Amino acid sequence: MSKIFITGITGFLGRHVARKCAMEGHQVIALVRNKKITISNFDFNVGICHGDLTEVGSYKKELEQAEVIIHCAADTRMFAFKNKQQEAINVQSVKDMIDVAKNTNLQRFIFISSANTIIPGTENNPSIEINRNKKNSNNLPYINTKIKAENLLIQEYENENFPSIIFNPTFMLGPDDYSLSSGKLILTMMKNKNFLLPGGGKNVVDIRDVSDVVYNAISNGKCGERYLLSNSFMSYREMFEKIHRNYNNSFTKNKLPQPIGKGIGYLGSLFELLTNKTFSINHKIMRLAYENHYYNSIKAKQVLGFNPRPLEETINETIKWYTNEYFQNKKS
Repeated sequence: MSKIFITGITGFLGRHVARKCAMEGHQVIALVRNKKITISNFDFNVGICHGDLTEVGSYKKELEQAEVIIHCAADTRMFAFKNKQQEAINVQSVKDMIDVAKNTNLQRFIFISSANTIIPGTENNPSIEINRNKKNSNNLPYINTKIKAENLLIQEYENENFPSIIFNPTFMLGPDDYSLSSGKLILTMMKNKNFLLPGGGKNVVDIRDVSDVVYNAISNGKCGERYLLSNSFMSYREMFEKIHRNYNNSFTKNKLPQPIGKGIGYLGSLFELLTNKTFSINHKIMRLAYENHYYNSIKAKQVLGFNPRPLEETINETIKWYTNEYFQNKKS
C-alpha cells in the first residue's frame, strides 16, 4: 500500500478521492489549512497536516515522504480579471510542489485540472486530449491558471521524467458536495421554479466515477499522459426539467436571450472591478454559459477502466442527497 499525500480534502473531489484511497487500505495524509478541521471531520482514516498550500515549507516533510501526490486543491473562483492569489494557489504552488517532490522517490504526481483546458468539440466531433488550449477562449483567469500548471508538469516530464498524470474532468455532480462547488447550480435550480436559462449547457460526469478512475491511476496511469473524464452533454433546459420532475415540482422555464445575458454579465464584471470582490456572474462566465462543449473520454475508458454511470442516475442521486441530507443538516 502507498503513502498518499492529498490536497483539497475538504473539497468535493478531494473528499471522494481520499475516502476511496483510505478504504482501499492506503495511508492518506491530507493538507488542511483550517486548524479547526481534524480527523473527526471525516468518516474514513486520514492523517491531517495543517498547512498553507502557498507555503510549501508548512508541508514539505509530508511531500518528501509521499509515494503518491494527488493534487485536487484549487482556487476555482471564476474571476473576470486576473487575481494574484489565484495565481499563487493554482500555479506557484504546483511549481513549489514539483521542486520538492522531484528530489524524492515519488511514483505518481496526479494533478486534477479541468476539461476547459482542452478545446471543446462538437456533438458530431467531440474533442480529445490532444486538442490543448494555449489560452482559454473566454480568457477566464481560472482556466488560464490551470493551463499554466499543466504546462509546468508537461515540461518537467519532458525534461526530467517527472511522474505526472493530468486529469481533465468536465462538470462534476454527485452526493456529498458539502463544500457546495458544482452543487450551487443544482441548489439554485431546485429552489427556483421560474428560471431564466441561457442557451448552453454542461458536459456532466459523476464525481464517484471520477474518483474511481483517479484512484486507478495510482497503479495503472501512464506518466506523462492526460485523461479526459466526461460523460454526456446536458443543456441547462434539460437539467432544469430533470431536477424539477425528480423534485416533484411544477416549473416554468424561460430562455434568457443572449444579449440580455451578456449585459447582465458585464454588470457583474463592473461590480468585480469596482469592489475587487467576486460575483457569481460576469461577462466571461456568461459567454461560457451559451456554449456547448462535447468531449470524448475513450482514452480513460481503455486505459483506466473509466465507466461513467448513466447521467439520469447521477442527477437523481444528487437531488436525493440534497433533499435527504443537505437540507436536513441545514435544519438541524
